[in-house]
Amino acid sequence: MNKLILFIFVIACFFYPTIVGACDPPSYFRFHEDAQERLDSLNQEQSNGNLLERIILMHNLAFHGDKKLREEAEKLLEDNFKKGKRTPLVEVYDGSLRMIKVKHKNTASKIFGSLFGNSPYKEARKSFDVISEALEKDPNNINIRFVRASAAVETAEYLPELLVHADIDILWLEKNIDRSNEASVFFLFLTKAKFFYKSALKEKKKLIKNAIIEKAVEYIYQAGEFVCSNVYCREHLLWQEKIQILYHVDGK
Repeated sequence: MNKLILFIFVIACFFYPTIVGACDPPSYFRFHEDAQERLDSLNQEQSNGNLLERIILMHNLAFHGDKKLREEAEKLLEDNFKKGKRTPLVEVYDGSLRMIKVKHKNTASKIFGSLFGNSPYKEARKSFDVISEALEKDPNNINIRFVRASAAVETAEYLPELLVHADIDILWLEKNIDRSNEASVFFLFLTKAKFFYKSALKEKKKLIKNAIIEKAVEYIYQAGEFVCSNVYCREHLLWQEKIQILYHVDGK
């Protein structure tokens, strides 16, 4: 990547929110310090009314590596939402937390489990099925669609067969999200870029791979047009760099 362009983009990320006004996304679009700030605020006035929102925020922080919050979210969910009486949204976050738990396991644990018939990847597949079953009960829920698409993309290295579900959800989201909501549009394009990035990694044919990488580049730059907070900027930069590296290594 041209270093000057990257430098300009980083500077723009810090000033852009002050120019256009920072977005106020729903909790399922909050990550990093955005999620932590909202969670800290809710924890000051804990109630059953904000319980699910707190679980969602803990889930999003766990997504980026916070094992302690994942465990806390799992306990809150288990203690407060009885199985058999859960809404589809609660089931989705239960399944996604279980998939994150697999992600948090170290390599040795994964290998040991596989050797003794307790493959963590089978656990992840079963957890994904929980998400899909919940989606069948509430197919028009945008939150659930984004969670399933993200879960499929994030596990593509060891469950590549799930990418087809991400493709289905992305097509649905393209038709149904509110285009005036910058957070929704940003995460749609970011998810599309990640989807094509992961698809390119498993493609063996050079010409097809190049075409897929070009799609990833296209959508990561489209996502950049909807960066509405410093947190989103950081997430965008992370994936832009990954995609650019793949483009320069394999896409030429």
